[in-house]
Amino acid sequence: YADFLEAFTTQHSQYEIEYVFLPRKRLDAAVMQGKADAFALNSTVFVAEDLRDEFHFSETLWNTNDQLITPTNNQHLCNNTLELFGKRIGVYSGNGYAKFDQLFAQETIYDIRVTSPKQLFKLILSGRIDAMIENEEAFSYHVKHLGYHSSSFHICSEPVYSFELKMQLNKDRNDLLQKFNRFILQSRQNGFLDFLKKSYTKLP
Repeated sequence: YADFLEAFTTQHSQYEIEYVFLPRKRLDAAVMQGKADAFALNSTVFVAEDLRDEFHFSETLWNTNDQLITPTNNQHLCNNTLELFGKRIGVYSGNGYAKFDQLFAQETIYDIRVTSPKQLFKLILSGRIDAMIENEEAFSYHVKHLGYHSSSFHICSEPVYSFELKMQLNKDRNDLLQKFNRFILQSRQNGFLDFLKKSYTKLP
């Protein structure tokens, strides 16, 4: 997704990318208050229903999944949710995790919160967590750039949840919304979106 944004800002140099790692609620507030023009990696499913009308959302870039991922020797944890009871699952601070949120709150499954992919991968490979939840494209990217190999991990076949990836914008930024939507359409027609998705889902 960063490559897509960089291609967009190359074509539209009046916009700048700022990389931050913050909980979604804080990013919602920053966009709503005009401190940021847009939040570049989101979906309507992660925005509270009563707040959705406070934002614009771009056209869908692509559909994606968040997956439960285990070390190769823990594949049995994918069999059913009962296998996860009492286990430690690595997740990102500030994110929601659908059906797992209630299990975390009840401490049926223990959520170990981290603030970076580097922390998450270190925890799972050191055995300090039993599994982790990661986006499928982000997982492929992190495996490559953190110097790991896909043979160390097993991706469970059933997604934790699926969602449409979009840009979330301040309601006053119609100009940015129109330009971004045109760039999505152009990138879909010329194959750039497909090229990026295939590049990031090809595991080493």
